[in-house]
Amino acid sequence: MEIQDIPFYEKIKDLNIIFVCRFGSHLYGNNTPESDCDYKGIYMPTAEQVILGDFPRTINLKTKEGNVEGLKNDNSDVDMELISLHYFIQLALKGETMAIDMLHAPEEMTIHTSAMWKEIQKNRSKFYTKKLDAFVGQIS
Repeated sequence: MEIQDIPFYEKIKDLNIIFVCRFGSHLYGNNTPESDCDYKGIYMPTAEQVILGDFPRTINLKTKEGNVEGLKNDNSDVDMELISLHYFIQLALKGETMAIDMLHAPEEMTIHTSAMWKEIQKNRSKFYTKKLDAFVGQIS
């Protein structure tokens, strides 16, 4: 699959996308024929956006119209979350599972990559932490 094959390509084609991978049940290998398709990606805001602080931390796109509470996605639904590089680095430094999973996404789950992403992935061990605060919470 190529990035042009994602249903949201027309909405994201002008962004500086540095990485996109399959996520959720497909990444973890427990998808079924009824599973929806999830993608996570990272984009680089423009220099102007960074200087002005005017860019979204995340961009969420969904094929299912509306957000009906309790309505589960089916195999025709596609969800995509793009995370700004800045926010992704913050999450990775905290040891957030989603970011670590993206850093370890196997090549066969990668839809789009870049030289920048390959460099980040090559240095992924720098994001590893022994701090478990995000997972354990406060124990009193």
